[in-house]
Amino acid sequence: MAVSSASVNGTLNNHKLRNLLTDVFAGVICSTLSIAYCLSYAALIFSGPIANLLGYGVAVTFLSAAIGGAVVALRSSLPFAIAGPDSSISVVIAAMVATLVQRMVAHGGGDLLAPTLIAMSLATAGTGLVLCILGFIRAGRAIRFVPFPVIGGFLGATGWLMILGALQVVTDQRPTLGNIESFASSAPVAKIAAAVAVAAVLDL
Repeated sequence: MAVSSASVNGTLNNHKLRNLLTDVFAGVICSTLSIAYCLSYAALIFSGPIANLLGYGVAVTFLSAAIGGAVVALRSSLPFAIAGPDSSISVVIAAMVATLVQRMVAHGGGDLLAPTLIAMSLATAGTGLVLCILGFIRAGRAIRFVPFPVIGGFLGATGWLMILGALQVVTDQRPTLGNIESFASSAPVAKIAAAVAVAAVLDL
């Protein structure tokens, strides 16, 4: 009887240890991916005239990812839910910040950090408020009433903004119709080819 109890306890302990190691491994993988996403989105948003403020962008993305992940982990009704930075809202914020910075530079510039952080905060707060309202009134199923072309257009525009943002981060130039010829020189082509090669390796 004692031998049987010891065997059961040993099996339970091994099972708990295995589950603990699995959770630790999953946490390490998720945190590593979140760090990579935070760095990428920070470089995407803080580019061009505000590239010198990238350090602040990294701090902002790290803090927001940590707070969002902690809130979802502690308050979500799904025990396996994991929160992290999202590409769709990041590219939209990057486009919004780029437009804001261009207008400020055209009107004399000044301190670009504060308006950038305020715009990002307002966009994030607005998005969170809308999502909270949809959650409280349980309107998640309303997505089925959104026409497919609208969703496809949004995803297509998001992908296009991601491509333009990636080109700007890689070449340090914002691709526009006015400077499209500069991307045909050897230096930008080499940088783009290297970025495509890295993306292809990561996709394997």
